[in-house]
Formats: sequence, C-alpha cells, structure tokens
Amino acid sequence: MSGARFLLVEDDDMLSASITRALTQLGGIVVALTNTDDARRMLTMEGPYVAILVELRLAGPVADPLLLLRDARDLHPRARRILMSGAQSGAVGALVARAMKDGVADDFLAKPFGWPLLERIVARPIPTSTGPGEGGG
Repeated sequence: MSGARFLLVEDDDMLSASITRALTQLGGIVVALTNTDDARRMLTMEGPYVAILVELRLAGPVADPLLLLRDARDLHPRARRILMSGAQSGAVGALVARAMKDGVADDFLAKPFGWPLLERIVARPIPTSTGPGEGGG
C-alpha cells in the first residue's frame, strides 16, 4: 500500500491519530480532518484516494457524513468508502445498512476495531459494479 492516499474524517483526536498511525505504518499517506466541510474541499482538491473513512456521528455543526460519501462516490469512484461508528443503536445499524444498500458506503467499521481488521477492509478490492440506477448494484 506504499503511497496509497487515505482521507480520514474523525473528530476524536486520539482515535484520528491512532488510525493515521496505523495507515501510515501500512505505507499510506493520510489526510486527517475533523469535519465534512473540510473533507469535501479535499475531495475536490486532492486525490486519488484508496479509501475514505468517515465517522458517522461527528460532533458539532457539520454537514451530513452520508452526503460527503455520496460526493466521494462521484468524485473518487475507485475509492473504498467506509463508515465508522461507536454507536450501537438499531437506528445506526439501519442507517449503515441503507447506506451500503444504496451504494453510498462500501464497508462499516464498528468501534472499537483492531488494526488487522482496518488493514483487511482498506485492502479489499473496490467493487466494479456501477451505482444504483446505472445497471449495477
């Protein structure tokens, strides 16, 4: 994964630093941000990204993380889009399931997660099917 670019959107500074360290040890280059507005700007300015990891429940007045992943799907279609959350409610599960069904997210990481799982998920090949409504699924 040497030189692979990752976009990380996580508002917990300690967790962000930890994930950044893990991805860097894999040889990746990580752009770590705390909100979706800054992340949306990075999607249009930099890339390509191998994976875009976004916390589902960001603190503060930020845009919807799912809208960010929709933009990512359009701007970086070959990037794996990964939702992360420590929340365990049924509503979160339903939201994640819908995002994956609609092609907004490719994977979900339930916090806390181990680095071997993170490595396996970011290394998975990107599905080659087209998005909803385009003959794929």
